[in-house]
Amino acid sequence: MAAAIVAAAILLTVLAVTFEWPSPQGSPGCTGLECGGGMVAIGSPVAKGGPGNYSYIMAIAPSGGARWGQVEITLQDSSGGSLTPSSHWSVEIRSPGPPPSTVAIFDFETGSWTLGATVLMTSAQSIDLQLGPTDLHGQGDSIVLHFLETSGGSESGETSTTLP
Repeated sequence: MAAAIVAAAILLTVLAVTFEWPSPQGSPGCTGLECGGGMVAIGSPVAKGGPGNYSYIMAIAPSGGARWGQVEITLQDSSGGSLTPSSHWSVEIRSPGPPPSTVAIFDFETGSWTLGATVLMTSAQSIDLQLGPTDLHGQGDSIVLHFLETSGGSESGETSTTLP
């Protein structure tokens, strides 16, 4: 029992440091519920790949109960305007496994989930933003998750993080 309490305390400390919790509303780098919107906090994006296969991977910490189909995803430029999606753009929601797997896929061109809309968000999953040959490095662009209000009264709002 004591080991479980210690493990939970360590996990909360790691999450607090990783996601900069608690952040006051409106502070720079503020994402997720602590900013008054959305149902998930997004970790700092890590750039992967290179020419022809640019991507970013991000850890998540959902507040609980949301499904991926309740989310629309956009990319915005540094002034808040929407970027026009390329046919190469997608978001894959990955689960570590075993074996590791893709549990949901969002298509930017259609603005819909082609796989996994009913999959529950969990902290074991990660967001893998696939951009193909589009290089957004260092431009101040952001990934934005828009949470849609559902008939069951689920929370609406948005959360975002800036791509490095």
